[in-house]
Amino acid sequence: MHLSYLVLTQAFATIFLTGLIWMVQIVHYPSFMDVGSSEFLEFHKNHSTRISLIVVPMMTLELVLAIVILFACLFEQLESNMGANANLLEGRTVFIQQMGWLVWINLIIVILLWITTFFISVPYHNQLGQGFQMESAKKLVQTNWIRTIFWSIKSYVVLRILVLYYNNLPVD
Repeated sequence: MHLSYLVLTQAFATIFLTGLIWMVQIVHYPSFMDVGSSEFLEFHKNHSTRISLIVVPMMTLELVLAIVILFACLFEQLESNMGANANLLEGRTVFIQQMGWLVWINLIIVILLWITTFFISVPYHNQLGQGFQMESAKKLVQTNWIRTIFWSIKSYVVLRILVLYYNNLPVD
C-alpha cells in the first residue's frame, strides 16, 4: 500500500478516536453517575460491549499503521543514506528527518494510549462491571483525561505528518 494511503488512514483513525474520546470524556462517562444503581450493571455491560466494537478495531488500526508508517520512513531513510534512488530522494533528507521524529512520537503516543487504556481505564471498568461505585466512576472520569490529552496531542502530530508528507511529495 502506498504511504499516502497509510498517512491518510492514520489521520482518519486518530481524528475519529480523538472526537470519540472527547465525547466520552465530556458526555458519556459523567452520565455513569446519573444512571440508577439498579440499572447500572445492564447499562455498563451494554456500554462496554458496544464501545468495544468501535474502539478495539480503531485502536488496533492506529497501532498497526503507526508501526507500518515508522518502518516505511525508516526504510526510506536507509535508502537515502545508502544512495539508492538518489535522483528520487535528492533534497528529501530534511523531510525524512522531520518525518522520522514525528512518526516516532506518533508510535510512542499510541503505546502510551494502550498502556493507559489497559492499565488504568480497563481496571476501573472492571470495578464498575461488578456494580456502581461512585469512587470508581469519578476516578474513571479523572484518569480518562490522560487519554483525552494523549489523543489530542496525537491528532496534532498526525496532522503535522499529513501536512509534511503532502507538502514534500516529489514533483514529476
